[in-house]
Amino acid sequence: MEFLNYFLALLLAYLGPVCGAALAYIAPEELEPGKKYFLALERMLLFVIAAIILYFYKVPLIVMAGVLCIVGGSLWIIGFRKMKPYLALAVLLYLSSYDARIFFLEAAVIFLYGLPVGTLIAADKIKQKKRKTIARILLDNAGFLLIGIMMWALARLLTT
Repeated sequence: MEFLNYFLALLLAYLGPVCGAALAYIAPEELEPGKKYFLALERMLLFVIAAIILYFYKVPLIVMAGVLCIVGGSLWIIGFRKMKPYLALAVLLYLSSYDARIFFLEAAVIFLYGLPVGTLIAADKIKQKKRKTIARILLDNAGFLLIGIMMWALARLLTT
């Protein structure tokens, strides 16, 4: 895959939490009643991302269900926030880059996953200035871009 296509999709997925934070500042009155829905959407989209990757690698349905149950149970026990799953999504996005259809689908779903993530982060910091919150989100998730670019570059170095 061309670097420009890969980087633009990576950048789109990276900006999901920023757009989510912008939504939180646009409609702060919706944060409290919508918090449980944002949490549910975050968890659901994480399962969708995992299912897309498992489907892409043609994992049998019974194994896919088992893996999703184990991952879901682990995340439920440990907690989503403590794991920083957004960084791990860069690896999953790279793994799907060998098929353009799956790659762009995965990038779009990761962007959608970032919307509730950014909204929930901004909801906790709604009293702070917008720029400070958005800068913090960009810095906290900068590893997503770095991991994605390093994996692409490493793959190109190993194949040449």
